[in-house]
Amino acid sequence: GWNLSETAGLNANNQWITSVRNFDYADGKLYCIYNNKEIRIMEARSGVYYKNLQVPTSLITGSAYQLCDIKCIDGGVVACNLVYNTSGGELRFYQWANDNATPTLLYSTQVSERAGDCFGIAGSLNGTLRLVTANASGVITEYTRTNGNWSKKTISTGLNTGASTRAIPVNGGYHIDGRGILPTMVNTSGNVLYTLTSSETSKDGNGFDTFTYNGKNYLMTSVYLSN
Repeated sequence: GWNLSETAGLNANNQWITSVRNFDYADGKLYCIYNNKEIRIMEARSGVYYKNLQVPTSLITGSAYQLCDIKCIDGGVVACNLVYNTSGGELRFYQWANDNATPTLLYSTQVSERAGDCFGIAGSLNGTLRLVTANASGVITEYTRTNGNWSKKTISTGLNTGASTRAIPVNGGYHIDGRGILPTMVNTSGNVLYTLTSSETSKDGNGFDTFTYNGKNYLMTSVYLSN
């Protein structure tokens, strides 16, 4: 755990815990969405604040939350805003090439519902790239950049995933989770391939990810505790 100390100036309240919405890990650092408008970099092993990414208000502005979710890829960072209005708005993805880079607008699109709570990512930051979102009705939306051109497709899973739905693109389909279901794998057509059981985890999973170890694929999930 982190050795947080008032004397050392490592106060948990102002360094980390109370104001972080989403975060991702890369190269020994945590990249944290802070107060829904900053990106703070923390040392992963100690929790010590390192620096902020540049967030110019001339580019990153407006919407319910200017920044909501974040992913690290290829030494860079991608983050998105939150479209809070259920009638929709502009969903925006931003890109930082490195910790010192000025951000650019990676992709933007008009959506007809709430979007941006969570997104998945796969591919290459400078090549073919997939950005994946999902709504509370279990509909997955994938935005794909190929040869500089963006395309969009939607996949209906028929799952009542509920709030905080997130989908991760993987080989053969997507892992999808939300406060209404147990973590589930669907194929590229949205058909369910398998679902974790209640003996393995519980609903209200607040985050999950996939990784490969010794040639075997794993899914790791966390459980949200409101207290």
